[in-house]
Amino acid sequence: MRKTVIQRVLLGAILAATSAQTLAYGSGGTLGGNPSLSREQLEANWNGKPGPQVTAMAGIVTHWTADACGTFNGKQFDPGNCDTKKAKQSPTDNE
Repeated sequence: MRKTVIQRVLLGAILAATSAQTLAYGSGGTLGGNPSLSREQLEANWNGKPGPQVTAMAGIVTHWTADACGTFNGKQFDPGNCDTKKAKQSPTDNE
């Protein structure tokens, strides 16, 4: 009988420790996990203008800065030096 009591107490302690970790850290990502956006995803949603950008994707609103070429945190301020495949025209550039 004593052996059974010790086993039950030990089992209870293991279950309590496991439950405490699950509550503290979440369910391990099965209910959404930690969403993130890549640099490529942000650059693909560039609005065509240098400066502060706001991108909303997958339930995440991200504030970031683009240069004149649409590069994430880039340093190019002259659109003439951009790769033409990547650079977008701003809607107001043609007016």
